[in-house]
Parts: sequence; structure tokens; C-alpha cells
Amino acid sequence: FYECTALTSIALPGSITSIGANAFFGCTALTSITLPAGLTTIGTGSFYNCNALTSITLPAGLTSIKGSAFAYCRALNSVALPTGITSIGDGAFLCCNTLSTVILPDGLTDIRMGAFFVCLALTTINIPASVQSIGDSAFASCPSLDAATHARVQAINARALDW
Repeated sequence: FYECTALTSIALPGSITSIGANAFFGCTALTSITLPAGLTTIGTGSFYNCNALTSITLPAGLTSIKGSAFAYCRALNSVALPTGITSIGDGAFLCCNTLSTVILPDGLTDIRMGAFFVCLALTTINIPASVQSIGDSAFASCPSLDAATHARVQAINARALDW
């Protein structure tokens, strides 16, 4: 579906366990997608520049979100990551300008470089105690982050807020 700019919605069959790299890259009119319960992996750049996508419900069995998976989804407002996610890939939510709410699961251990870079509307994000590493620039250019979130991120990696 790479750059299918007229695609507005899609429901994936239940047999799908993985969405490959760049599968929906550049589907700029995509507003909704139904992800199957058996989905475990969202590949690199899968929804890159799907800038009409306002929300997405991630299935409970999801274990992996690769780099740039939702980068430039500029209309995405909120995302709740399921409990099986242990790592968020490089730039996974890069430049999601309207992303204001992110729920991270207990058990998350790694937030990679630039994961939430330039998420201008992101105000509060609860970093679980299980997080052991936060990559450089993971929360850089997130000017709306509250002081408590800022302090928690900085305690793990001071460069996570720098660009």
C-alpha cells in the first residue's frame, strides 16, 4: 500500500501477525485502520507520513514497534502502548505534532533515540520505573512537557531532551 494516497481506511485480516517495513508509508488520506488481535510487530516506517491518521488502537499482543513506525503522523492525538511492548524504536513517533497523550506500559525498558522528537503537544508522559534507558533526543523539542516528566527523563539521560 506504499503511497496509496487515496486509501482512507483498511481492516486487516486476523491472520496478520506482522506489518512489514513501509507497508502504509505515505498513505496520506488514511484516517483509520483496524489492527488484528494477533498482530505482534509493526515494522519500520509502517505508517510513516500517514498524516490524516488521528488515532490507532494497538492490540494487546503487540510486542514490537520499530523505528519511524508512526513518524510524521501529524494528526495522531493519543496512543496507548500495550503491556507486551518492551522497546520503542528510533523515531517511532517522530514529529507527531498533535500527539498529546501517550500511555506507556509497565515492563517497558527502552525508549530509543528520537522516539518522541518534536511532539509539540506532548504534556505529560508517565515513564514507568521499568525504563532503564532513554536514547538521545528521545524527548527533544517537546516544549510542552511538564516539569515532573522533564525531571524523570533527565534523570535517566540528560541528552534525551537535547537536540
